Amino acid sequence: MSRKPLGILHVGMPKTGTTSIQETFARADLGDAHYWNWPAPNHGGLVALVTGDETHSAVANPDRFAQWKKRLADHERKLEEHIAAHAPRALILSAERIFIMSPEKMKVLRAYLDRFCDDYLVVTYLRDPVTFAASSFQQTIKTGRATFSPTRIYRPYRPSVEALEEAFGRDKVIVRPFDRTVLKDGDVVADFADTIGVPIAKEDIVRDNESMTLEAAALLFVERRFGVGADRQQRPDEMRQNWDFVHRMQRAGGRKFRLSPRLFEDTLARHAEDIAWAEARMGHSFGLDALPKQEDEGPASQAEFLDVALGATDVLRALVRQVADDAPMDTPEDVAKVMHALIPRRAPPPKD
Repeated sequence: MSRKPLGILHVGMPKTGTTSIQETFARADLGDAHYWNWPAPNHGGLVALVTGDETHSAVANPDRFAQWKKRLADHERKLEEHIAAHAPRALILSAERIFIMSPEKMKVLRAYLDRFCDDYLVVTYLRDPVTFAASSFQQTIKTGRATFSPTRIYRPYRPSVEALEEAFGRDKVIVRPFDRTVLKDGDVVADFADTIGVPIAKEDIVRDNESMTLEAAALLFVERRFGVGADRQQRPDEMRQNWDFVHRMQRAGGRKFRLSPRLFEDTLARHAEDIAWAEARMGHSFGLDALPKQEDEGPASQAEFLDVALGATDVLRALVRQVADDAPMDTPEDVAKVMHALIPRRAPPPKD
């Protein structure tokens, strides 16, 4: 193989715009850089395979693992051919899974990548614990959970960053704040491109996994907690139905999704040392002292969250009217489907 490229790893942390980075870099013209052409823009499956991470479905199932290992060998061959033919300056991988791996598995990944790369640049973004917990809680609502437990969500910073430093070298790890006041053009994709020296045109940036409004999240939570269960998604068709439902609801209302910082006072106190370490490593404050001063600080309890939903009934009625207006009524079957929505149903018991 010809001269090895620089290995550039984007490793999250979770809830920092990773999907947009992956979708953008997988599609855009990167000049003399190469985004590894894996079956998905997210290289999490690749990382799980090479590190033997059994928390990933491709590794946990022996039959699937054997099949994916064969596919991996084919992709390795194609990558080596690409490097030999084009001599790219950089090979780019992106996977949030790397951020949460053990130090031992990070070293396994480094040893594997040494086959293709001769040096490394690792970029990670750190998000403040309050908005991280709020965004993660929002994701649990999307996927169907009905427990109001955002204060249980905390992702330690120091162990992950130090594991990256141990595997790749401290001087190879860049830690950036996920803060739109600091990011280039207020955008994490543009910031990552600028950090690694790979120009990306604004029109090529892909937006994905955008946030829900507060009203939409509260209404979805009510459905998950008290409804008939659009959150049941065991089969692929049920999962698609759920995501169609989420996308229909996502922009309903107009209030920015946030939770009251009062919810997180104990969490912040408990993890103060880890938070201070992260701020020092970034050279940037999360600005947590300013959070309670927001004019609309968001709900501080499940009861207040439910009140948001009850206050959004006009939004819900408008959505229902839109669904009715958009429903086809060209055949008897179409009319029957609309009529079916009028049939009274017994409410299910609330979920525990």
